[in-house]
Amino acid sequence: MQNRLVWFTWGSARVPRVNASPVRTFGVAPKQSFLNTRVSSKSVVQEKCTIARRARQHPRRMRYSLACLSLAVVISGAHAQEPTPIPSPSELEAEPIVVTATRFDIPLELSPASVSVITSEDFEQKQIERISDALREVPGLSVVQTGTAGQLTSVFTRGLRSEHTQVLLDGIPINQGLQGAFNFADLTIDDIDRIEVVRGPQSTLYGPRALAGVIQIFTKQGTGTPGATVAAEGGSYDTFREWTQSDGKIGDFDYSVGASRLDTDNTRPNNNYRNTAAITDLGWSPNEQLRIGSLFTYSVSDSGNPNTIFDPRPIDHFLTERWLVVPHIDWKRTSSVMITSGK
Repeated sequence: MQNRLVWFTWGSARVPRVNASPVRTFGVAPKQSFLNTRVSSKSVVQEKCTIARRARQHPRRMRYSLACLSLAVVISGAHAQEPTPIPSPSELEAEPIVVTATRFDIPLELSPASVSVITSEDFEQKQIERISDALREVPGLSVVQTGTAGQLTSVFTRGLRSEHTQVLLDGIPINQGLQGAFNFADLTIDDIDRIEVVRGPQSTLYGPRALAGVIQIFTKQGTGTPGATVAAEGGSYDTFREWTQSDGKIGDFDYSVGASRLDTDNTRPNNNYRNTAAITDLGWSPNEQLRIGSLFTYSVSDSGNPNTIFDPRPIDHFLTERWLVVPHIDWKRTSSVMITSGK
């Protein structure tokens, strides 16, 4: 009885016609007309008589309408049973793999934490030169720079203090001093493979400094035939930048080297900035499970301090020099577990 009531409601709905015609047709009413139609017991009886009378007058047309309706139901049912397409192997292999969230290699979609990944392809496409510029596009991070290039640059995660974000370079903590703050002003993208940003407390994995999150920077490792890239660019305010990058693998030895130089006078007197940075990763792999290597980083910057326009300082400068040497041993116990010593 319920199905018959629905059929009568469908047949009773009418669509206004633009040009009058003595021939009456049956069809599916628009959704709006169907929703606005109210059915009562009296109207149902009248519709039964109307449809019976029309069926006697136009038997072929009525059978044709029923056949079309049945065909539409069969097609819609078959369409609903179509299986969900299975991703191709290439799509599965393209899924990013993250390490920082759990210290194990897992797909990004399976990460229990909120993770963002910035790759070297993103650096090239967006013409990014500094790590701080890349972090500006990460949700939940706020990058604050106190002035022009070379001035103090801090990163705040989810509104917490900058020292509450742990910064790692290939697993090595590089936060400065007891306070734990880190200045991103001189950190370039030379020889950087990717950046993983984990938002949220990660103290159980990385200690008390990871209260707000973790920023881990991964350097490149040489693979394939050795190659090199050399480039230079210039701009206004006597701005010049030169950089080079090379990586490759020869037998069991692999290497990756990157270096850059930036010079700019900026907009005010005594506001110039000079920065030289280099990073190198060397490794020896006697087998697929073991790699013995060393990481070298060096950075020196000279930035002027013009102070305010009411109290200019024409000779004040800040000279900053950093270097890091870390030997390390990487041992892959299984396909999913890696033990690292020396970092």
